[in-house]
Amino acid sequence: MYGLGVVMYEMLTGRALFNGDTLAEVTKQHMQDAPPPSQFNPNIPRDLENIILRCLEKEPKRRYHDGNALAHALEKFNNTI
Repeated sequence: MYGLGVVMYEMLTGRALFNGDTLAEVTKQHMQDAPPPSQFNPNIPRDLENIILRCLEKEPKRRYHDGNALAHALEKFNNTI
């Protein structure tokens, strides 16, 4: 689920989730919550941003349980636009 969140994040923002010149910089960023995708692309709808951020939760229990749950959330979002 985390990997899917990373792919969606990078596709919608056009940038890597974590950037740094050294492994230490990237590791430090990874320890913190991901910056909201709308910080880099203000056109991302809030509901879609919330879906992505849930995929990127550090604690696996807080992410979608499986692909079906993520698909349901994306379908629900798609029906609102």
